[in-house]
Amino acid sequence: MLDRTPPRDGADWPAVDMLDRRAVAPALRGQEAVIHLAAVDRLARAPAETTFDVMSAAPGTSSRCEAAGLRRAVLFSELVVTGVDADHPPLYLPIDEAYPVCPRGTYALTR
Repeated sequence: MLDRTPPRDGADWPAVDMLDRRAVAPALRGQEAVIHLAAVDRLARAPAETTFDVMSAAPGTSSRCEAAGLRRAVLFSELVVTGVDADHPPLYLPIDEAYPVCPRGTYALTR
């Protein structure tokens, strides 16, 4: 596990910020895979640049995984990539792989 906050309660993981490219690759070396859950809560009102840097899986996570020699990565997404939110109900249910993508805002664009 990587987290930018130092571990508590005797846990053992490095305190690494995903935006620190020099620190992430060494911290991942020797691991078989990575599950990417780094996120900025969309309600946090972070600057768009910060949200994009943290949330963008393509340039960030893939280059860090490659630098660390990882061959597998699991990236998570969210419903917001479809454009569904409180103001935009789903076009149909259940939402499936054929559902059109219509992200609204920086947070959704990075998912």
